[in-house]
Amino acid sequence: MLVAFLMRANVDLSAYGLSPVVFGPAFLVLVAAAVIFSFANWRCPACNGYLGRGINPKFCSKCGTELR
Repeated sequence: MLVAFLMRANVDLSAYGLSPVVFGPAFLVLVAAAVIFSFANWRCPACNGYLGRGINPKFCSKCGTELR
């Protein structure tokens, strides 16, 4: 959100050594990496099933294992 605000406010990012041509794609790659990590990491330790979109699940919806 900070990056979007800075770009909308026309802040000169080149003063910080960041070219908009490089910064935009680099930001998209960073967001994609975070999403991929989340899907790979948010797994049940017992059955390796995806835990879904919930923030703090108590049980695995696939195998029923209690989660702490």
